[in-house]
Amino acid sequence: MLDQNIRQAFGKRLKELSKQRVGPKGGLANKLDIHYTHLNKYESGIHAPPLPLK
Repeated sequence: MLDQNIRQAFGKRLKELSKQRVGPKGGLANKLDIHYTHLNKYESGIHAPPLPLK
């Protein structure tokens, strides 16, 4: 599990970039192929996307 500070920093950056480049949350969620509520949890720092396993 990622540290809460890392999750929050990631979420803040994701929110900033999505506003600048994609527009509404639904647009980014569609591009990522996830539900917009899941994207909201990433942006709020509640969850972080899964890391790829090697």
